Amino acid sequence: SVKPTVKPTPTPSSSQDVIKTDFTYEIVGNEITITGCNGTYKNMTIPETIGGKKVTKIADYAFSEYTWLEKVEIPSNVIYIGEAAFNGCTGLKTVTINANVSVINKNTFFGCTQLTSVSLPASLITINDNAFYGCSSIESIKIPKKVTYIASGYVGAFGGCSKLKYITVEDGNTRYDSRDGCYSIIKTDTNTLVQGSGNTSKTVIPDGVKTIGDYAFNGIKGFNSIKIPSSVNSIGAYAFVDCTDLKNIEIPANVTSIGDYAFYNCNSELTITTSKGSYADLYAQAYGIKVTYNDEPSASAAPGASTAPGASTAPTTPTPTPSSETTVTKPAKVRISSARNTGRRTVVVKWRKVSGAKGYLVQYSLKRNFRGKKSKTTTKVNLKINRLKKKKYYYIRVRAFKVVDGKKVYGAWSTVKKVKVKK
Repeated sequence: SVKPTVKPTPTPSSSQDVIKTDFTYEIVGNEITITGCNGTYKNMTIPETIGGKKVTKIADYAFSEYTWLEKVEIPSNVIYIGEAAFNGCTGLKTVTINANVSVINKNTFFGCTQLTSVSLPASLITINDNAFYGCSSIESIKIPKKVTYIASGYVGAFGGCSKLKYITVEDGNTRYDSRDGCYSIIKTDTNTLVQGSGNTSKTVIPDGVKTIGDYAFNGIKGFNSIKIPSSVNSIGAYAFVDCTDLKNIEIPANVTSIGDYAFYNCNSELTITTSKGSYADLYAQAYGIKVTYNDEPSASAAPGASTAPGASTAPTTPTPTPSSETTVTKPAKVRISSARNTGRRTVVVKWRKVSGAKGYLVQYSLKRNFRGKKSKTTTKVNLKINRLKKKKYYYIRVRAFKVVDGKKVYGAWSTVKKVKVKK
């Protein structure tokens, strides 16, 4: 049977270390799932047992927005950490996850902006969407050798980790590697760099890499120049988005594909160095990026370069253009700033404005999977939701939209917020 416990509003604590009796939890058979904690403690060690029953899980959203937390230790008896379990813990600095956890779930440490140290267990297999997104103080991460999946691209596990400098994949990993000490994550079978770093003392993109993946350097700071090796032939969409320190990038002539907005919101002084007439040259001109030329032969004249049947050796203009009339980009992901029960059966949701958005779609439900959801549309950056059920938890999410040719184009959903209607 499941025995839920009420999760009251935390009260200030005189001690810095959480005590066992202040944890809230559910009992499932002979096992305990931690659902939260009373008190604003700084240091937390998840207990091995409560009432003689083994603690095995941390629930979804269990400690979401516990901004006072600074240090967390998760012992080996815990086998599951829920989605967004520590989402928005902006004071959290150190996390130790001991053996037996196999998955870091979606949004688990999303927005933990002061997190500097994370110890991942040898048992880890999966690092899911946005697991460490926006952890802007992390400088180093070690990927255990059993890991077989790391979320990449738009939902990259380490997106927005702006200070990331040292990434190492443990020797023996069969899916990923950090070859030549490059401090990047490379998918071994495709030679795709899926996560880069801002390390300036090493070659971050080693020779042998063929593709720089979508969002690979998303938000990385601290490096102002980078040289792409001649083995690379493709650069993904938004590959260097928000790399605001990046001023110089050298792209070889044999790169024949560069995704949309690969250098969006880089430094205003960004200069691409490449061969005259190469794909990178035409791309730079299409996007209004400054370009300088080296004496490398162009891709069209390079030995072994292929062209379309019947095509001349002159390079063609890249497909992407900077014009919003020919390229439709989705609005950015919404970041919810708060969701609070402010009055009788009422919750007020607030979020950050998304540039270029025409409006916002808000959904709320009593179910985590949003079954039976209700939807509201607004042009504001807040919404008052009325006539809710007392003493119930609600799940809320928001996404932005723009209107193109009379049709709505939606961005990604925000991280889900969980709020209890207490009054």
